[in-house]
Amino acid sequence: SCTSDNKEKLYSLAFDLEEKEQYAKAIKIHDKILEKNPNFRPSLINRGASKAALGDYEGAIKDYKKILEFDSDNLLAIMNIGNNYENLNDFKSSINYYTEALRSKELIKSGEFNAQLELNTDFDKDYQYRVYDYEVLFERGTAYMHNNEYMKAISDLNSLIETGKMVGDAYFYIGEC
Repeated sequence: SCTSDNKEKLYSLAFDLEEKEQYAKAIKIHDKILEKNPNFRPSLINRGASKAALGDYEGAIKDYKKILEFDSDNLLAIMNIGNNYENLNDFKSSINYYTEALRSKELIKSGEFNAQLELNTDFDKDYQYRVYDYEVLFERGTAYMHNNEYMKAISDLNSLIETGKMVGDAYFYIGEC
């Protein structure tokens, strides 16, 4: 059986394997967890990341989209879908997902301090799936660049400079544009 306590232990084992870059083994453990607990977000997130690490970007996207079926505003899943579409050189789809992420109410705005992240150590909480706006802007900016939409790329990258986040990277990619 895969009780709540047991699934957390199995998840920890899978996480340790991922830290050692043993992604195929980790995926098998996540599969066991998800057989009994199909909506267990940590395993879906990490199984998707393991699939992406192995180059199975379409498989990763499927895992992240499963999360959106029951947690439609899961920002980390939305962001990771965009990242995987970018890995597939489907920049239009990645831009769409990054834009969706930027509209999310779960987006952490630059300069916002998220005390929950510092104080709460509970397992599988909604706040653990939030992403900073500057991370999304950077990814969308580079996707625009790869899609030859240079003015949009420059706009996103200039926004980073204005916030003081990832300034060196922003200037580098503006130069590329």
